[in-house]
Amino acid sequence: MAHASSSNCSDDDCVHRLNERGDRYVTAGEDHSGNAQQVPTAGCYKRPVKKQRWDIAEKRVLALWHLKYRKRQLPERTLCLLLAEKMAACLGIQRSAESIRGQLRRQEHKRLVQKFKRKLTGQ
Repeated sequence: MAHASSSNCSDDDCVHRLNERGDRYVTAGEDHSGNAQQVPTAGCYKRPVKKQRWDIAEKRVLALWHLKYRKRQLPERTLCLLLAEKMAACLGIQRSAESIRGQLRRQEHKRLVQKFKRKLTGQ
């Protein structure tokens, strides 16, 4: 594998690191014993960098856009893809359609949508 002996991989963008004891975390291309498996290409296998938590501002924007675009009667999958593209284009936030689908199904999201709906209708 192309990992350096320091605490980080030799690649600048790599997320692989050593733990406190100096053992490397198990990465793609290795088994749990740390032995390298046969891999088709050399180099570091990077996991995609992803933001795991949604902050409240993202949740509010998603609720407003969901309220706006659900009037189109789109299937859930198409709606999630549309919202993912909209977030990437307008906010520069990369979220998968599956991540957005998970947010749409949460009770917190449903409460936010109802709150904005009441505010917009003036009730």
